[in-house]
Amino acid sequence: MRLRNSRYGLFYGCQRFPACKATHGAHPDGKPLGVPADEETKQARIRAHDYFDRMWKRSRMARGHAYAWMQRAMGLTCDEAHIGRFTKEQCERLIALLEPELAKLRPREPLPTSFKSRDGRLEAEARVVENEHRACVGFDARAMEQEDE
Repeated sequence: MRLRNSRYGLFYGCQRFPACKATHGAHPDGKPLGVPADEETKQARIRAHDYFDRMWKRSRMARGHAYAWMQRAMGLTCDEAHIGRFTKEQCERLIALLEPELAKLRPREPLPTSFKSRDGRLEAEARVVENEHRACVGFDARAMEQEDE
């Protein structure tokens, strides 16, 4: 794949692009977004991200807490807890974890018990994992809080 420019920004395209439609997103500095994937895995990642984004946006969970929850629920390290790096099977597993929770939620409804226990232990645990996750991937806490607003 070769780094290319488009009106939407940088992306990686197949050497035979545009005849070959294989593409992969890139950060403004040219660093790849996640891990390149075949079409089937790419579609699974899109679907998993859709479910994941709906979960944290429809609940009172902050985005960072959602990533911490995903890391813990799937037994991932902070380096592995990125949908852009998931296999098709990991995407399907995340969707399977999120589907029943999404079915319980209405927009901005309080967190279901699987995310927050009555005594707050899971929420506190998620904060610990979130802080570990931030430290591991270099999150700026202030930027994340602004992003969540």
